[in-house]
Parts: sequence; structure tokens; C-alpha cells
Amino acid sequence: MSETVQGGVDIFGLGANWEIQTDSDPTAYDRATATDSCGDIGPTAVFGANKVPTCTALYVGAEVSFNAALDADGCNPGQKPGAYVISTFAVDYAPTLAGQKPMCTFTGADGFAAASNIFKPLVTLPTYPGCVPDVIPNSDATGSEVTGLQYTLAVPFGTDKDAAGDIIRGNTYGGEETIQLTYYGVPTLDTTGYDTTQSNEDHSNQEFSTSGYTLMSQGMSRVTTTTTTTTTTV
Repeated sequence: MSETVQGGVDIFGLGANWEIQTDSDPTAYDRATATDSCGDIGPTAVFGANKVPTCTALYVGAEVSFNAALDADGCNPGQKPGAYVISTFAVDYAPTLAGQKPMCTFTGADGFAAASNIFKPLVTLPTYPGCVPDVIPNSDATGSEVTGLQYTLAVPFGTDKDAAGDIIRGNTYGGEETIQLTYYGVPTLDTTGYDTTQSNEDHSNQEFSTSGYTLMSQGMSRVTTTTTTTTTTV
């Protein structure tokens, strides 16, 4: 039975270490159509019902990193702690600026009987940082201050379907982690191994520490590798 916590339902089976904030469990269908001799849509058929669940959660366990928390509770992308395989783990550290815990988001899919390829974060993600963590080495930390961090580890699904459109087997593949950072000041980042996908500088003449400031944002991505490989069937 799913556990209800503060109005949210633990649809993934994350367990007591995760305080569910919101959840959504919609069903998506495929639709086939055919046209008649006049070009109008004639017979239609709906098939292949697929769940696309998502939830947001706060971590309330004892682990000091999300890396260890995901391992301990079996909820890395590619794992199946409950009814669904997890496809994406994301964490937003913006709430820490107001003294709150970072907000996590999980998304997934159904149709798999067991965990498939498992993907894990390559950077260390603290659970209770007290501030926005600087997860990318910055050799100019005194001249810049990290003010925002959004991290996402996303894993696509490859599936085979039967004649009715239902999933009969599948596997996760092609994991990729994306990091979006914002800074006051211009940092000197060591982005070795990453592809920089976005970079921007905004300037203001408003006072910040008695002088104008630069707000720097940078996005980067890199691939991750599997830790376990098991093709799964329903």
C-alpha cells in the first residue's frame, strides 16, 4: 500500500527516508487512425496504456549525500523500488537559500518486471548543505559565489511492444547528467569531461556589496555509464 505523507503518495516506493510533497500518476495512450476514400478519419483505436509517474520529495534520512541515499534506498535511475522503474532523478538546491532542504524530483515508467541498467550521479550531491553546493571545481571561489544549482540525471527507455501496443520488454540506456549553475561574479570552472551547453553573463548597475555585479549562468552535460546490465521482460 502506498504511504500518504503530507498529502503526497509514495507512488515509487521510495520509503520512509523520503517525504513526498507532490505526486502525479497519469496514463498515456497510443492512438491509431485510418482515413476513408475522402480523406476523412474513419476507424480509430486506442491502445498501449503507459504510466508516466512523477513526484517531488524531500530527503529526511541520515545519509549526507544523495549518492548514498539513492544507493541505500534503491532508487537510482534504472532501479525499481516499487511499482515503477525510475528514469530521472533531479535535485534543485534553490530552497537552501531560504534555509530549506533541496527539492528532489523523480520520474519513471511502468511495464518493467525488474530493474534494468542502473545509472548513478558522477558528482557528489550533499543532502543537507546549508547553502548551494559548488559541485564543479572553481579556482576563483573568492571572486565568485555560487547561488543556484539544478542537477538532473536522465535515462531514456528503449522498449519493444506486442501487437496490442503493450510493453513486453525494455531497457534503460544513454544516461546523461546535466548541471545548471548560477554565480555572482565570474567563476573559473574546471569543466573537464563536460560539454558546455549554455553560458551567459548578466550585468547590473544595482548595488551589490557596494558595487555593480555580474550574474553568471552556465549549463553543462556529460554521459554516465551503467553499473548493472539486465534486459528485463514483463
